[in-house]
Amino acid sequence: MPLYHVYALLRGLSLGLCLPIHELFLCENGCPLLHIGLLGTAMEACKLACELPTAKITVTHGAKSSMIWAGILSTACWIGYFMARGHHLVFYYVCAFLMGAAEAFLTGSLEAWVTQQALPTRTTQELLKNSRLMIIACVVSSWGSSWFYKQSMTGCFACIISINILRVLVPLIGMRHPEVVQAGRTKSGNQISIIESVRYIRTQRDLVRIIASSFFVTMACDMVLRYYQPLLWIREIDIAYSGVVFATAAMLAWLLIGLVSRYEKKVLQRPFSVLGGLDVLGASTCVLLTKFVGNWATVASLTILLSLEDIRSPLIKSLVSQHTGDAAHTAMVLSMCATVESAAEILAGALLGYVVEDSGLYVGFLVSAVLFACSAAIGLLKRHRSKRLDRTVR
Repeated sequence: MPLYHVYALLRGLSLGLCLPIHELFLCENGCPLLHIGLLGTAMEACKLACELPTAKITVTHGAKSSMIWAGILSTACWIGYFMARGHHLVFYYVCAFLMGAAEAFLTGSLEAWVTQQALPTRTTQELLKNSRLMIIACVVSSWGSSWFYKQSMTGCFACIISINILRVLVPLIGMRHPEVVQAGRTKSGNQISIIESVRYIRTQRDLVRIIASSFFVTMACDMVLRYYQPLLWIREIDIAYSGVVFATAAMLAWLLIGLVSRYEKKVLQRPFSVLGGLDVLGASTCVLLTKFVGNWATVASLTILLSLEDIRSPLIKSLVSQHTGDAAHTAMVLSMCATVESAAEILAGALLGYVVEDSGLYVGFLVSAVLFACSAAIGLLKRHRSKRLDRTVR
């Protein structure tokens, strides 16, 4: 198994252990609910500030160097959380900043590693396989994370820290092997500046569309992720179903990514139609949730919505890799996508939080439907315009 697949498994195991217990740990150790939200904003703000500088480090010093730093910072973050129990809130904010910086280092670096190592004809397949491995590892570890945490918080944290240490060691092992640079891909990373990447993106209309659609979808998905549990509570559905929704959404994403991988050529022939179709599904499902539907319909709808971002993510990474063809540009473009997505998450937290507070949860889901529709228009209108141009030429 290639080392980048091993890294994807470790990343998935880490996420599966961390995500279900993070807020629980903060609540149990004296962190007010207000500051739990502000810690998320602090992490996203740090990630936003670090995205482009860390992308420059990636293209200058190599993807594996950035992944090593991501592992070091993640390890320091979780050691810090464990040591900060019961102490002043400032320690939690330091850990949030470390987590944001770690995520920024990771953006685009794993994809750049795959782009460097895989054959050009296999890049999309390898990226999709990486995503599936990460998701299945996340699902497996998340099922037992809450139980493990309740049995032994110390043991759970030791496991998380150990996995993050392995995330440092795997790229170190990989650095002993020379990079495989395929024909048509050059090691020009240290000559590529952020300004040059911006200019490059401006010349690629499809990349601009990808980044624009990611902005709208990220805001819509952030609304769903923040408020799907309150929706279950309002509709008097057992809150235990929130874990079922999360795990089922991950499995649905895993299955659909496998389907995309099987029909890769057909999907990449009409990528914006596929992305637009997913966005139309998201908008329709959000509208459905504003109506009175049964408990199982609500659970199924939330499962679909939570899976959409995971399904779109590997498709976008494959599209970026296909359009750039160079590991350096791939890392830069993905970092710019992540910068836009971080800005969207920060904006969504403020804007949609105000909408929900002022007008109610259902209006918030209607706003998400509009955001999904805006993203769908970017892809589907592009396809319609291309058909019209084809008829004109004929």
